[in-house]
Amino acid sequence: MKEARLEATSEVVLRPGFSRTRWVVGFAVFPAVLGLVMAHRGSGWAWLWLALAAGLIVFASWVLTAPRMRLRLSPSGFAYGTARRRYFFQWSDVAYFTVREFATYRHVFFVFAPGYRGDERLRAINQDFGGFDRFLPDTYGMRAEALADVLEAWRLRHTANPEQNTTADGGRDAGFSGFTVARRGRRC
Repeated sequence: MKEARLEATSEVVLRPGFSRTRWVVGFAVFPAVLGLVMAHRGSGWAWLWLALAAGLIVFASWVLTAPRMRLRLSPSGFAYGTARRRYFFQWSDVAYFTVREFATYRHVFFVFAPGYRGDERLRAINQDFGGFDRFLPDTYGMRAEALADVLEAWRLRHTANPEQNTTADGGRDAGFSGFTVARRGRRC
């Protein structure tokens, strides 16, 4: 139902979900406990550990609330951000979206259309590594499959010539066993 509402609007903004920042909060617990124990024992290093824990909590809060970390869908394309920078791609730049599992998380990956130019070096590394060009850093509070379906629907709706699409597996997944393709062989 949520996916249908997302496809019916002219612009959508999705906030990062808490699931990807849980590990940062989890890692903050260790230095916090260590700092509290050290403070109880009178060690001067306690404040360093407590500051590290506070820094991790602040970073997790920033990821959840910063406008640059949101996924924005519009008729012209989609934009998302990481801690390092913001990215924007037109729908015609993307050949397909797919879901794969890596490091126990399901991610939305995408492959650029054959005519896309940019980031050739990074794309070559990613293609050799796992048969993809880029991936989204979050699932934005949705299941990865649902988010990929929404992105694919937006791409098809706002691409001038959707008949030039390729298959979701693209024939590139056989070389790397670290990924599991969720929708092998699906025509996008």
